[in-house]
Amino acid sequence: DYVEEMSRRHEADTVRTIRMAKQYIQNHYSEPITQEEVSGAVGLSAAYFSALFKRVEGEGFAKYLIGVRMEQAKALLRETNIPVSKICQQVGYNDLKHFTRTFEKATGVKPTVYRKMYGEERFGMKEEYHLKYISNRVLLIGAITFFYFVEEAVRNVLLGIHGEETVLRAGFYVVVA
Repeated sequence: DYVEEMSRRHEADTVRTIRMAKQYIQNHYSEPITQEEVSGAVGLSAAYFSALFKRVEGEGFAKYLIGVRMEQAKALLRETNIPVSKICQQVGYNDLKHFTRTFEKATGVKPTVYRKMYGEERFGMKEEYHLKYISNRVLLIGAITFFYFVEEAVRNVLLGIHGEETVLRAGFYVVVA
């Protein structure tokens, strides 16, 4: 009936408006954006936008924006060697101390610790590691030493063994059987 149809349309408009707001945030998170700016971009008053955003997303605008910025910071820490001070600026923070506190609150660790734990260097993606084979165990000589049980065929095919020692370069993934 008419009331149900109007209710569905209103809900669709609401979801579309919040989707537009989220897209605006994704495009501008590196800038000092405000709730007023985003609400204006989607054509709503700041107060109505605030209530609507929280109802649809389950969290307020500020918390959502911090989440977007922290996810971007985590990706940059994992995938690049950009200094933390530059990442801080790239994700919309001007104060390194504030960024570090916010990052630690969101993840439980400081940005430098996060990079050490999850950065590509941890997995041998940036550096070269020499592999030495001892029986059916592979000793990875590098920043961290690992022992893996690897079947002969997997070792030969996936690691491209040429003699007793080889090099694992960036971009290679090792499947351990």
